[in-house]
Amino acid sequence: MGKRRVRNLQYLKVDEIAGFDPRADRRDEAASKYEIPTFENFDNALASFRPDALIISTPPDLHVKYAKLAISNDCHFFSEASVVDAEMDELINLARQRPELVAAPSCTMRFHPSIQAIKQIVHDGQFGKPLLLTYHSGLWLPDWHPWEDYRSFYVARRITGACREIVPFELSWLTWLLGPVEFVTGMRGKLSALDADIDDAYQVLLQFRSGLLGHLLVDVIARAPVRSFRLCSATATIEWDAMLKKVRLYTA
Repeated sequence: MGKRRVRNLQYLKVDEIAGFDPRADRRDEAASKYEIPTFENFDNALASFRPDALIISTPPDLHVKYAKLAISNDCHFFSEASVVDAEMDELINLARQRPELVAAPSCTMRFHPSIQAIKQIVHDGQFGKPLLLTYHSGLWLPDWHPWEDYRSFYVARRITGACREIVPFELSWLTWLLGPVEFVTGMRGKLSALDADIDDAYQVLLQFRSGLLGHLLVDVIARAPVRSFRLCSATATIEWDAMLKKVRLYTA
């Protein structure tokens, strides 16, 4: 994600970008691909580069650490979406005490053109009241980073496991689209032979405050990537297949 954010910033014509990573291979790759200075030590990076803002693309269990460091060093910050909520309330309170600093959690999917199209359809008054939702998000875990062993980074650890991470990642835009959830239940488990101590599938049942009933399936087992969305009202159905890059609307 750090590499993607460098590309984002360079596309936006940001002139001065530097990278910090404890791994030499990642520093070397970023320096070679993007022609940016890199640092092995975070304190040295701050002292030498003196950034205005931090982009926090670390494993999820380190997001809060670097966000708090950003605030203490008078830096705006953007953080990837996180599944780890330890110290999050403290971080939010610290950020509120510094309103001059921008504290931006990632909401990437809200900007996806297909999701924006779905939101427009749902809220234009002609779709009707959403009644039923089914959504499946899946991707084979070794395909997350095909260039390295999936067991070597955070997705294979229980507290930051890939499947566990994607559940709130997807819910962050589903609740933005459809409103808050009143009741939730579900099942999770380790179903595959993946060499990782994680649950690799989550089946989540959702009752939204509006009365909408939803089913969310997240897995890291699907060998063909899938993002498949279906939302029904009494008079219409929206279908989104992310792999086909197509949103379809059926109206009665």
